[in-house]
Amino acid sequence: MNELLSSPMTFFFKFIYSVMWFPPLLFLTFVFPHGDHETPIMIIAVGIPIAFYALWRYSGIKKVRIENNILHVSNYLRSEAIPIDQIVTVRDIFLCNGQLACIEFNNPNRFGKRITFLPALQLLHFRPHPKVAELKAYIETINYNSTSDNKGVEHTR
Repeated sequence: MNELLSSPMTFFFKFIYSVMWFPPLLFLTFVFPHGDHETPIMIIAVGIPIAFYALWRYSGIKKVRIENNILHVSNYLRSEAIPIDQIVTVRDIFLCNGQLACIEFNNPNRFGKRITFLPALQLLHFRPHPKVAELKAYIETINYNSTSDNKGVEHTR
């Protein structure tokens, strides 16, 4: 299995979408003339939580590809190669504005014990993502093959 698991839109969501909310909010709050005093309060009350949610959710996503049983994870500044047998679970994270995937590892690596990535965008994002299902099946195959290769081998001390 040699393929990119992350969406080509990962860079956009990580560096642009996650911070693009702040300049318009500042403009609407402080520069744009308001007739009443409730408008800036409403902009702040609604806009700031949305902006911080986007920053929290998308600034930590990683670029992920798999190549020769090695998972290559990158945050565009650093990267790490992680053996596929270090993966414990792969799951979907359903959001109101898209879908992320989460990979958990046996041992912490440079990015921690868990990473999130944005799989290729799909229209019906409240269903399990095909890339996540494909990765789960691939990991099960690898784990099955590694345990069946060790059958019949006795370990003695």
